[in-house]
Amino acid sequence: MPDMANGGDDSRALQEFRRNFFGTSREHAPMPESYLRELNRLVGAANAHLGVVVSSNERHAYWIDGRSLGVLACQGVTDEDAVITGRICQLDTTVSVAIKVAVDYDRIENSSRSGRALTIRFPDDGLIELDASPSGVGEPAERNKTEAFIDHVLAALARR
Repeated sequence: MPDMANGGDDSRALQEFRRNFFGTSREHAPMPESYLRELNRLVGAANAHLGVVVSSNERHAYWIDGRSLGVLACQGVTDEDAVITGRICQLDTTVSVAIKVAVDYDRIENSSRSGRALTIRFPDDGLIELDASPSGVGEPAERNKTEAFIDHVLAALARR
């Protein structure tokens, strides 16, 4: 992860961090530097991470750091309009994990696409949801990244 604590050309380092975390497709609108700066601090030692662009002005970042699972969400494209929220949960306190597999069958092509959706419930009734279903993630490359992160989460949960 780039070191952005010393000032200087933070903007260039933040944009490199953004590209590495969220990718470079054209849907990726500018993101508030405050969000990127805080996200970089939080995921510095993460075992695995996933960046999800929900829309042109909303994105979610997930990470696993040891026995913790975190999410940091941001709405807005500048520091002026940013709304940043998140949570970090201990995997040892997980109440339940629901897994749903969605299948999208194409009769014309006689083929199917599938993907998992994972919902993790914590004692405070808080949820962290990861969706790699075909309807949740259209791009195969993004679905594969989400599936890989779900694998990391399930592996971390199994190491109780």
